[in-house]
Amino acid sequence: MTQTYRFHVGGLECIAINDGDLTNYQASVFFDGASDDELRSALAQYGLEPGLFPFPCTCLVIKTGQHTVLIDTGGGAESREHGLGHLMDGLQAEGMSAADIDTVIISHGHFDHVAGLTDENGASAFPNARIIIPRGEWATYVPEAEDDDYAQMTRKKFLAVESQVELIDPDIEIVPGIQVVATPGHTAHHVSVVASSGDDCLICIIDAADHAIHFEHIDWHAEWDVDPAQTRASRIKLLNLAVDQNALIHGFHFPFPGLGRVSREGNHWKWLPYSPDED
Repeated sequence: MTQTYRFHVGGLECIAINDGDLTNYQASVFFDGASDDELRSALAQYGLEPGLFPFPCTCLVIKTGQHTVLIDTGGGAESREHGLGHLMDGLQAEGMSAADIDTVIISHGHFDHVAGLTDENGASAFPNARIIIPRGEWATYVPEAEDDDYAQMTRKKFLAVESQVELIDPDIEIVPGIQVVATPGHTAHHVSVVASSGDDCLICIIDAADHAIHFEHIDWHAEWDVDPAQTRASRIKLLNLAVDQNALIHGFHFPFPGLGRVSREGNHWKWLPYSPDED
């Protein structure tokens, strides 16, 4: 059964939906810059060992009262063989359908974030939504993309929903209370999402970090981050904001439901897992 988790941020109703788990990556690829001994020690703090690394993908629905916003679309139906593609099941489990989504925010063009834009027939999976895509991410794939399968897949997905697409330049408010902020590094035009209601704040870091280990070892990065220095700067930007706002953090690839807070300790940050008692 697809995992879902409801929580609140002020007056915002939020639903974390596990699209699935990728299971074919070695831990070392997420923590470039760590020695074998350093990585082994860091993993042990979370009960993990070197080897295959658990890599969940958790999409987020935010209901503002006026809008129903989905942040990233997961791997889509064609990714089921890779362990993804369960977003629609999660929506159904929560009494919703894709037709209820009026705004989709795409953080960047990687397959586990965009492949769910279309259904198994290649049609738009979210027919009633405007689809928000960073202008720079769109330009990476349209009109031409690199000649590899993943880039061509993203181009195909983007073009399939082109009539619904609204290109944006961060930093900008998408709907009242939900803002897209520039956090480059993972990709050149990667964005994160900040949702606010009253005194409460949620920061969706997306792929600015893949695990809490990245908060404690700010210089370690995934091998596919295109600009590690920018990744580091984006993390610091988000983490300082999280501390200053006492914000809840959601990590797309963190252990489900991907929620927690951070405290600042010198030159690193400590991850404080979310407690349901907070809600």
